[in-house]
Amino acid sequence: MAQSLALSFETVRRRVSRLALLGVLRSRSDGIWTSAALVDNPAHRRNVEAAYARLRDLYTRLSSLEELADLPMSEPWSGAPPLRAAARISGEYLLRLVDRLTALLHDPTDAAVWLEIVRSSTTLAPEDVAGPPALVRRPVARTLIARQLGLPSETVRRRIARLSALGACERSGAGLVVPNEVLQRADFAAVIDRNLTDLRRMFIGLAQLGALPAPAGVAAIAA
Repeated sequence: MAQSLALSFETVRRRVSRLALLGVLRSRSDGIWTSAALVDNPAHRRNVEAAYARLRDLYTRLSSLEELADLPMSEPWSGAPPLRAAARISGEYLLRLVDRLTALLHDPTDAAVWLEIVRSSTTLAPEDVAGPPALVRRPVARTLIARQLGLPSETVRRRIARLSALGACERSGAGLVVPNEVLQRADFAAVIDRNLTDLRRMFIGLAQLGALPAPAGVAAIAA
């Protein structure tokens, strides 16, 4: 885990110990296990259900832009949605994204802060705009980033200072943005291109599982 997340062994040991005390993980001599109490917890299930709904919504939005053509669709899953299988497939995608951004930004928390700046500062232009939806960036306040990530404001301030020193974001007025010039840099563009490949791989896995909304004329997945 330490190697995958580019963290020191001691940092991972402390975090695992804290998660074990919370009952989220079980640490044994042969490795770390997810707690059965967590998996069976109603709150956890609600989170997994919400994540599954967001996956399906993202698929619908990308499909409307013709970004996911020719997926190998299987028969829609019958009965209860395959929540755990979908969570595993999407989790693998997320870890690949974290790994790529960590290699670029040197720290997974810095990567999370950078992603939140991109997410919170980016909005879609109104639907009546001709052509593909345009991306509009507005400055996002540090306090909002901290609140969204559940991090102390001072921690976010230090992370933003490091990201700014790397040229990964910049201050605009009272907030922060990731300008187009950064996204067009060769190093960021390479990560974005690989992420698109990883995103498609994730949706291929979900399609083969039958976990995506059915095309027109095919019965929908049971809610």
